[in-house]
Amino acid sequence: MMTADAVTIQSQPTMRLEYQQERKSLTHFLGQGVQGVQVIKVPPEWTWQVEPIKKILGALLLPENWDSYGGHAPGIGSAAAAIDFIAQITHEDPPRPRVVPLGTGGVQLEWRNGQRELEVECSPDGSIEVLKIEGDSEGEQCPSFNTADITSLFSWLLAA
Repeated sequence: MMTADAVTIQSQPTMRLEYQQERKSLTHFLGQGVQGVQVIKVPPEWTWQVEPIKKILGALLLPENWDSYGGHAPGIGSAAAAIDFIAQITHEDPPRPRVVPLGTGGVQLEWRNGQRELEVECSPDGSIEVLKIEGDSEGEQCPSFNTADITSLFSWLLAA
């Protein structure tokens, strides 16, 4: 059985997550522990990020077949990718994402601003796919995801 714990000390969030991925040190940690998922401290400058991260961690607790269609619970890889994506958003106060667990074991983050939508699918293997949608038009897939690309995606979303 997997469990997730988060602690808040007074008004300062303390879910800082730290881990290393491909020789790249990140500012947060999400790993499998003896009693489940271990969550340590969120940077104090994070404000809007705390609620979506709590929802991502909550999705890790879903049982297998949670959707009654054989859906797999999101795993550490998809949760870490989603949290890492959120950590790279540099806009001060973007719209809040909708966090959606996927039956494939992934996590999808969805943002909407007017007629524009941004869908970020984080797979169990940690890979990320982004889809930009405007109005009723077919979505445009975005291939790369460094901080500059993410800043550009949110500039596009917020320009609606």
